[in-house]
Amino acid sequence: MVKGKLSSFVKIDILRQIKIATQHLDSFIEYGLMRGLSLDKIKSSYTNTDSNVVTKTEFYTTLRAISTGLNDPLMGIRTGEFLSLNALGLIYQISLKAVSVSEALYYLKDYINATLPIVQMDLSERTNSLEVNLSIDNNEIALNSILLETLLTIIGKEIRFMSDQNIQIILLSPGYNNQYPEGWIVGNTFSLKANKVKLKAAMHTHAKWQLEILVPAYLKFVESLKYQECFTNTVKITALNMAKPELPKLEIIADNLNITPRTFQRRLAIENITFRQINDELKKQLSKLLLQHKTFSVNNISDILGYTEPAAYIRAFKKWYGVTPNSFRNSDN
Repeated sequence: MVKGKLSSFVKIDILRQIKIATQHLDSFIEYGLMRGLSLDKIKSSYTNTDSNVVTKTEFYTTLRAISTGLNDPLMGIRTGEFLSLNALGLIYQISLKAVSVSEALYYLKDYINATLPIVQMDLSERTNSLEVNLSIDNNEIALNSILLETLLTIIGKEIRFMSDQNIQIILLSPGYNNQYPEGWIVGNTFSLKANKVKLKAAMHTHAKWQLEILVPAYLKFVESLKYQECFTNTVKITALNMAKPELPKLEIIADNLNITPRTFQRRLAIENITFRQINDELKKQLSKLLLQHKTFSVNNISDILGYTEPAAYIRAFKKWYGVTPNSFRNSDN
């Protein structure tokens, strides 16, 4: 009996010492801010903001504050959709190292073990299928659901990014109901199931998109927007974070902010701007960034920005800058 009690005390002491990378909490804080929550209210639960880690208690207390403030049953999924794939620093590192989706997920498992140790990630592979199961061994059921649904959403996005387009992914949650988006079903555990596919040729992908150049410029552009507090900038940042790399449609952004398309448009109208104007402005600025890198052809940029054909992109560019993309590139702009 004494031995059992000592083991329990040791276990409790270890749990108190669990440290979680601050960047995981920052992802939820950023989404909460985009939805209009007060930064002071969110961060009142912990004070060690200069550290790279937070305690398990600080993590859950802050996540609870955000969840209570938003009161959104789909907060986990919407946070996962909002986050740029680069938010956890995974795409660049994994795509260079891995030669299969399953291998990439092992790198992801190591990353989660190191930075988010409350989460247990189990992988199961068969000849033609892959399964990822996530779990957390504590009593924070509602908050764990948010965290695990966020992770499943991000993992699903990663696999789609790295894989062939015909991949089939199903996400499972015990909390599933008819409000969940397409691709989710009810399950006994938080899990992801996918048909096994080969990873995209990493070097070919990087040679085409130059992610090591695009991502820093892209994220710097996002950061520059955060200092303006208005709904227009909320829309801009959300659109940039959800880009795949083409910008998302109005309905997708409105759903991520948990408002109807009509309310979305009405709030923009109050600021005397339309979603089409925002979309054009973002494409204009991203286009200018992309043209700085000689490895991007006009066709590449047209694809990245989501135009159906290069001619449509060229027409839009001439409207923005008065010259063709190639003329702009060859000038001193």
